[in-house]
Amino acid sequence: MPNWCSNHIELMGPRDKIEKVFGKAKEENKLLELLVPFPDGEYDRDFAINHWGTKWDVDIEGLDFEPDGDYSRISGYIDSAWGPPTEALHTWLEDNPDCEAQLLYYEPAMDFAGSMDGEITISECEDEYFTKTELGELLDSHFGILDYRLEE
Repeated sequence: MPNWCSNHIELMGPRDKIEKVFGKAKEENKLLELLVPFPDGEYDRDFAINHWGTKWDVDIEGLDFEPDGDYSRISGYIDSAWGPPTEALHTWLEDNPDCEAQLLYYEPAMDFAGSMDGEITISECEDEYFTKTELGELLDSHFGILDYRLEE
């Protein structure tokens, strides 16, 4: 049984491209395989870990499609096994330079959190990190890290 990593994800870009991704994701209840498909079409654990950053695809139930003229967004919360899907997003962005992506993640059991730009060790951060830095404030607003600390 894996530890679950909580993620807040946003994929933004041309409406037709984002709408197509969201439609297929809803139809097939998967996202990562649509962003970075398996080379032979069959599940490959090592490929998933190396090219997605997590070993299984994600349930997309927590995602919404937000059309905005010619530009649209998919956003919401997903859980991933063991780690965040940073590799999938980086690869997808390389293949889709007209798009953008943001990812915030939090895995309290393994003591890490972060964004596509880097990772922190939660226990090494004072409470002020989550109230006085941009990334810390974002992580706390999405995942309630300070509230979680108070419950411990």
